[in-house]
Amino acid sequence: MTNAGRPGRRKVDHAAPAWGSILAEALISSSPRDRTRGHGSCLVHCARARAEALLAARLRAWGAIDRAPSHVRAAIDHAYKNNVVHALTAERELAQILDLFAVRRIDVAPLKGAALMRRGVHRDLGARYMHDLDLLVRPRDRARIRAILDARGYAEAPDGESPKHLPPLQRGRVYVELHEFAYWEANGARVDLDAWRSTSAGEEGDLQRVVVHLVHHLFRSSVNEPVLALKTAWDLREVASSIHDWSATARLASDAGLGRELAILRALSNPAALREDVDVALDLCRPIDERELMRRVLAFHVGLLARAPLWYRALHARSIFLPSPRAMTKIHGEELRGVALAKAYVSRPAELARKGARVVWASLRSRARR
Repeated sequence: MTNAGRPGRRKVDHAAPAWGSILAEALISSSPRDRTRGHGSCLVHCARARAEALLAARLRAWGAIDRAPSHVRAAIDHAYKNNVVHALTAERELAQILDLFAVRRIDVAPLKGAALMRRGVHRDLGARYMHDLDLLVRPRDRARIRAILDARGYAEAPDGESPKHLPPLQRGRVYVELHEFAYWEANGARVDLDAWRSTSAGEEGDLQRVVVHLVHHLFRSSVNEPVLALKTAWDLREVASSIHDWSATARLASDAGLGRELAILRALSNPAALREDVDVALDLCRPIDERELMRRVLAFHVGLLARAPLWYRALHARSIFLPSPRAMTKIHGEELRGVALAKAYVSRPAELARKGARVVWASLRSRARR
């Protein structure tokens, strides 16, 4: 890394793609790439991707942490230590929740980061930002699970609602999201806990399902943004050495219509991968501006409403056009009731259409200028 762009020197912002490349390459490189032209925007772009701690972990692994400017080093070390504290808290809470479920004979499958943390896949707890504990459960256990979590002091979080899971629960900095399905197959079938158990034999089979769910989460059921791409790619990089039968994992991915997407992300942990696969994966991780993010958000919603299974389209459409009163209150910044809430619901489709039109128009104008 160079020292060009020291604090106080104002420069044109070249750091966005450069630091985006470093963050992305941190997932696959064993040594630092000397490609930045400055540190001026480093913290801004790391913070947008919640990747300050990941950068600290990789610089430390490269033996290059001392080459970062002091203000950068202080900030990323602070984020790293916060991640460690939060991960240890979440890990202890997850173990206690699972123990309570076991006592009451409630079957559950941890998903995503919670599943990898439970198996010790993430050896460096500070590198990954851990937001919530995702748990796959059965609908018939909903009341019993809620009673257990209520007794532990959990309450519904003020935000984070999604058609993919029940309203999130929060206690302090720990969030729990209860899923009654993980993802869907290419034929539209839900992968609920029964389907998950029927095809995942033992720890290896369970981990294969976790990997496919991560890929589905990135490419199908969430907005394809750098924050999510970095977390998912890092998860896959870490779990790669724990998967012994990639052919079985590939079959599960193919059943979900994600064979190509799994290959793209697996390229990050496979030194023999085709370079174009690596480039596609890295492009997902690089910083994007607000306009590009809005374009991806719009494409995500349109794509789901057009191509997702009918049962999920209904859930997704309702979350967009008929969100809960609490979500509407958050959208409008004030508590809405009665007539005011009804008016907000009536005006919502027109409001969303206007926003979509603005994004499309801005995107077309930007392309025309090029």
